[in-house]
Amino acid sequence: MTKPALLYAVLAPAALGLMAASAGAQIVISQPAEIQRPVVETFRIRTTVSAPASIAAPAMPTQQSTRGYIIARRGIEKDIRKIKGQYLGSKEFPPTRARGLKELESFTDPVAVEPLITVLRKEKEDARQWLFEHLAERLDPEYGQATLAWLAIYDEEKSMRDGALAKLQAPTSRATRRIVERALQTPDLDIISAGAGAAGALHLVEAIPHLIVAQQPRATSTSGQGDLAYIQVGTQRYLVTDLQPVVGDNSVGFDPTLSAFTDGTVVRIIDAIVEFNNLDAHNALVNLVKEDFGQPVDFGFDIPRWKQWYEEEYLPFAQARAAKQAAQPAAAPGN
Repeated sequence: MTKPALLYAVLAPAALGLMAASAGAQIVISQPAEIQRPVVETFRIRTTVSAPASIAAPAMPTQQSTRGYIIARRGIEKDIRKIKGQYLGSKEFPPTRARGLKELESFTDPVAVEPLITVLRKEKEDARQWLFEHLAERLDPEYGQATLAWLAIYDEEKSMRDGALAKLQAPTSRATRRIVERALQTPDLDIISAGAGAAGALHLVEAIPHLIVAQQPRATSTSGQGDLAYIQVGTQRYLVTDLQPVVGDNSVGFDPTLSAFTDGTVVRIIDAIVEFNNLDAHNALVNLVKEDFGQPVDFGFDIPRWKQWYEEEYLPFAQARAAKQAAQPAAAPGN
């Protein structure tokens, strides 16, 4: 009896990742063949290709490891917890909570930043919002704004990241720019996305070249790991390779042994490169360019084209604007 050809495939994770990466592509294999008996198709699947692994967050901008800092931080944290126990925590009366937050306004030293975050991050929403406002308005921007940027990028809790991001606004301090630029240079997709959000909130045009590269982090390669997968397409036939006679009373029969052989093609997959495009970085880049350049520019994820535009069009534009701004104060006394 004639039946369709058997597609026998054993797919490893990289093969699945490659097929998923080429959206819309189809592989059609058609080959009529003779099959002597039905055969079970086998699939062995492990895990799919994953994004680059997470990296450890850098130290908070105000954090130090000196003995003096540790002693001062412990003393300040003790004072903050005392205020929390007296006015915050389980206290529900609004004037009582407001009084406690008012007393916390005196903690404006950079060494108090870490204790404030440690104590208030598990508080009710009014205290958490006060914390973000305190960092944005009462501390030196070199520390307060930089800490907000750090929280918006690296904090483990989404609510903390969102709250800090909402309070980020220009102009930016030098420490803040360093934190955002460092985030955009990491291989971690989540940190790049958070850094792109911070760059957009701060209208940080200095981050444009970093965002161009961050749209497409380094590719993940599986070279040197042996065969990742194979795809076998062929015709499987069964032959009688042994025949044992079975003798009974007034009867005789045979017990055949069937062996299979396959005639076809085997495709080996010995290496794979998977690229991840970061849509958050791309969107932040397009929005920043439109705001600063004055017209929409979008080359998708074509990094060489973006670099060419940046060097040939954006840099001359930015330099001419800077020269014009520098010449305006000199011309003012003569007017």
